[in-house]
Amino acid sequence: MATAVERAIKVAMTPPVGPVHIAAYDRILGPEAITTNIIDGVPAQAVAGYPADSGVESLAEILHNAKRPMIYVGDGVNKSGGERLLASVADHFGANVASMWGDLRGVSTAHPMHCGYFRQPVIDLEPDAIVAVGVRHGGSGKSTDFALFESANKLAAVGPDVEIFENIPGLDMAVMADESRTMDRLLELAKREYDSTAYNDRREDALAAARRLRGERRTALQSATEIPGYVRPLALLDAVDAGLEDLGGGVITTEQFAVPLEDVLEKPNGGKNTYIRPAGGSEGYGMGAVLGAKYAAPDKPVVGIVGDGSVYYSDSAFWSAAHHQIPVLYVVPNNGAYGIVAGAFGGANGVMKDTGEYAGVALDGINIVDLAGSFGVEGRRVDDESKMADAVKEGLDTVEQEGRPLVLDVQLPLGLPEGGRPAKTETFREMV
Repeated sequence: MATAVERAIKVAMTPPVGPVHIAAYDRILGPEAITTNIIDGVPAQAVAGYPADSGVESLAEILHNAKRPMIYVGDGVNKSGGERLLASVADHFGANVASMWGDLRGVSTAHPMHCGYFRQPVIDLEPDAIVAVGVRHGGSGKSTDFALFESANKLAAVGPDVEIFENIPGLDMAVMADESRTMDRLLELAKREYDSTAYNDRREDALAAARRLRGERRTALQSATEIPGYVRPLALLDAVDAGLEDLGGGVITTEQFAVPLEDVLEKPNGGKNTYIRPAGGSEGYGMGAVLGAKYAAPDKPVVGIVGDGSVYYSDSAFWSAAHHQIPVLYVVPNNGAYGIVAGAFGGANGVMKDTGEYAGVALDGINIVDLAGSFGVEGRRVDDESKMADAVKEGLDTVEQEGRPLVLDVQLPLGLPEGGRPAKTETFREMV
């Protein structure tokens, strides 16, 4: 009952705020009558501001005393404007950085100290101190959801409300304050009282660990040799990333898993690009996300990397882009499949894996260039890896100079599990 009430209160307080009805069986209620008063208006919430000096000092001591510190970064850092401050704190103390799922902006995923999403770096590096900043740690309802924190002798969290702390068990300290203001105070204290040269060895170890993990992810992502007629994922990713950097930095939105943004090459201070991925797993988000990002950053070049499966969920966004002449570059890593679904089928160890035939997940026979053209957006097909960088450069030039949208349909290897092939498609006559 207490859990239901707590959930109802959270739902009621989440915009758009409003009443929530709880239905309870009378047999779970006691005989005593209970009265209460209805509060008019939005319930008051605690508002965080500047951190207490004692909290900042404790954070500095935790990072100073640790042998393998890790800063766990959430979207609260970006929302508070503390990205650069937190990156400077990590550099100063020689601490590795890992992001909560869905966030690549708190500290840029291209920063040399960035190790990727939280789970694997924690398992691999076993940090003895974890400082979570702006993180709403999520789980899947399993008893192992919080096992990732077990290696840490010291566990601290920073954030503006109590929800930041609820899903991180065993906290040694909690600093309820604005993330950016806290990092600003922490960096000021570090520069004044903690000589950064004292962490030189630890910093080099942290850099080496981050580079190793990044390298392992990139190696696992694709085949070691080129595939005639196709473009491997990293060739696409590196071409887009470098193309935007050459223009002084831009924005990359994404909705796909074939070309993970967290696998970009490291760049000094994280480079100039901004990487945005969806927090959830909805299909079709990426088609509109790139348009919204352009409106939010009208003076920067914007690229949307959208999987072919996601394109088909919201292809009408092509019309919006053409109708309003929104200058964005769509880059479609076209692997001819609902790759994430096919992977789940393969992991189920059922008929599809046994036979190698995957039904209902192959997306063959669809021409994205023609599809985009029907909505008024020019498209270009890329199936030669050696031409990928030039295709991105020419695409960005067209978008920026002519002020119109453009699509690159990039042919990736088939996105089915290893050894898999599309199942034979039955025609109407065969079915009846």
